[in-house]
Amino acid sequence: MPDLVLYDSGCAVCRAFRDFVQERDKRGRLRHEPLGSAAHLERVSEELRAEDPDSVIVVTEAGEELIRTAAVRRILLRLGAPWSWLSKLLGCLPDSWTDRAYREIAARRRGLLGAKQPHT
Repeated sequence: MPDLVLYDSGCAVCRAFRDFVQERDKRGRLRHEPLGSAAHLERVSEELRAEDPDSVIVVTEAGEELIRTAAVRRILLRLGAPWSWLSKLLGCLPDSWTDRAYREIAARRRGLLGAKQPHT
């Protein structure tokens, strides 16, 4: 079963990242669904949904829930080389650094590629 990647479909940066990943996921290791979808409600724990992280969420085959850079690293790892190398490089950095960078980008993402767009 592929990992489930949940993304903000109203965010242009998030959709661009989804498109980037889908183009490179030749082995079908990732399934993409928007936040708020039936898959989100079924597969994400109530605790994480209540936290409502401003983040991409990955639910692994084993049911592990990953957010922020842990989710991005998992996505890159599942894409295989050369993207998995970047995942391993990011893993060498402290989570506090990478999550801080993630939060900074997330806070500005709506202005990066445009305002909220219709869900796709």
